Amino acid sequence: MTGKPNPVFTVRHRKIQLIQFTVDCEIGVHDFEKDSKQKVTIDVELDLDPSQSHINDDINNVVDYDYIRAEVFKLVADGHYNLQERLCEDIAQICLAKEGVIGATVRTCKPDVYPDCQAICYEISVAR
Repeated sequence: MTGKPNPVFTVRHRKIQLIQFTVDCEIGVHDFEKDSKQKVTIDVELDLDPSQSHINDDINNVVDYDYIRAEVFKLVADGHYNLQERLCEDIAQICLAKEGVIGATVRTCKPDVYPDCQAICYEISVAR
C-alpha cells in the first residue's frame, strides 16, 4: 500500500518470526538416529534494529525472511547433527550474519522422541 507516511511514532522493537518450520533432519547421538532422518520443528525469532524502520514498502529495505528459511533448509540438508544445541547455534549464526538483525531466538523441537510428551526442545537467544 502506498500513500501518506504513517504518523510520527517511536518504534520500540521489530521482529520477524519463522514459526514451526518443519524439516527432516539427521540429528541425534543414538545409533538408530544416525542412519535416518527425523522430523524437527524450528522456530526463529529475529530482533531487528528498530532504528531501521522502513515504511516505503520496498522489499530491498527490509530483512527478507525467504533468505533465513532457505539458509536454514540448506543447513539441515548438509549433514548430521548430534545435538539440537549445535543446530540452534548454527542457525543463530546465520541469523546474526544478516544485516539489520541485532538478535535472534532459535528453538528446535524433536516431536517424535517420546510417546508421552509433545516434543523435546532446545532454545537459545543471542545478540550482537
